[in-house]
Amino acid sequence: MPPPAAPGQESSLVPAYSCTIKVPEPEPADLTSLARIPADTAMTAALAAYPGSRVRKVELEDDNGCLVYSVSLSNGLEVKVDAGNGQVLSTSSEPDEGPEMSEKEA
Repeated sequence: MPPPAAPGQESSLVPAYSCTIKVPEPEPADLTSLARIPADTAMTAALAAYPGSRVRKVELEDDNGCLVYSVSLSNGLEVKVDAGNGQVLSTSSEPDEGPEMSEKEA
């Protein structure tokens, strides 16, 4: 078992969830060809989990071998959505976003 990440440092070894699509090595230049769902479906899943929030950004990424959509929400959360089945895999606070009250959206 790998050692835990140092305080203040994200663990980039293994995600704490299982996924339906494993990214092959070497990583392909175009990850979209591997995804089974479109970004819109990932955004819908994230918004269903956190009603009242808005999508700020969505990216398809290789998260330690798992193909996921990383959906950044207006409430300061980052939701990882499985790019194979649209299931919400994890949610975390975005540390680089600053305080939630610092940004007002009309």
